[in-house]
Amino acid sequence: MNHRGEILPLTQLVKPHAALVTTIAPAHVENLGSLETVADEKGDIYAGLEPGGSAIVPNEAPHADRLIAAAERNGANLVRFGRDAVCEARLLRWEMDATGSNAEAEILGRTIKYRVGVEGAHWALNSVAALAAADVVGADLEAAAHALEHLRAVDGRGVAQQVAAPFGPFMLVDDSYNANPASMAAAIATLAARQPAASGRRIVALGDMLELGRDERAYHAGLAQPLEQAGIDLVFAAGPRMAALMEALPASRRGGYAETSDALIPIIAGSLRSGDIVLVKGSNGSKMSRVVAALQRLNGDKNA
Repeated sequence: MNHRGEILPLTQLVKPHAALVTTIAPAHVENLGSLETVADEKGDIYAGLEPGGSAIVPNEAPHADRLIAAAERNGANLVRFGRDAVCEARLLRWEMDATGSNAEAEILGRTIKYRVGVEGAHWALNSVAALAAADVVGADLEAAAHALEHLRAVDGRGVAQQVAAPFGPFMLVDDSYNANPASMAAAIATLAARQPAASGRRIVALGDMLELGRDERAYHAGLAQPLEQAGIDLVFAAGPRMAALMEALPASRRGGYAETSDALIPIIAGSLRSGDIVLVKGSNGSKMSRVVAALQRLNGDKNA
């Protein structure tokens, strides 16, 4: 959805026994107008629940109270997930390593330890929501938790690969399929938890986030804070909206800027060195996948 009124007919068509909202973020606010309206639109998913169905709600998301009100208005069985003690599905512990995360959670009164096959705190929280959904529809909770070990990122959604470039190997993280301020912050935090090789740096190449409405410059400039908190070494950016971020960054963190993703390619490719970790992310329309493809072509290319 990206307009008001699109979710309601779909949930009434499907009539789910469980409905899950993962988070509320400033995506599609250009058409919806505000974060509150985003929450209201997403909350409509609970209107189609079968009698006695379960509404799974992100307890720590912005405007979670609007989702809870929508669930209660529709007589749903409320299941909150998050880190808070009030949550019926609660993430108790999470530790990330090079190939995934180890997690411990309490799911509707049962404590369970399991592994998630992708990196990032946001994936750990999503896993708690998924396990809650499995549990309320009567699936085998242990089997569901075990299956999460085999979860893998898909192209454009956080796939990490080693690239054997002429100047030495570096890690490329392809998160180029889409972006909003919340997913940007999650990807940056995950990058912060990754360890570069000796003398390597944490680098991001970011493209415009679209459909953010009149506050789009502020949303782009606001990425400077999570980038600073994560200790990202260099920022490369493409697109007219990302110019606001580059202006907000200290000079020491500015790697390079271009109007388009194609124009950014030689700038970032010429700046990399052995041991670097490079995250590439942007809205699909910003075409940051072209940056990913160009960096992938460095693999084994002695003439690059």
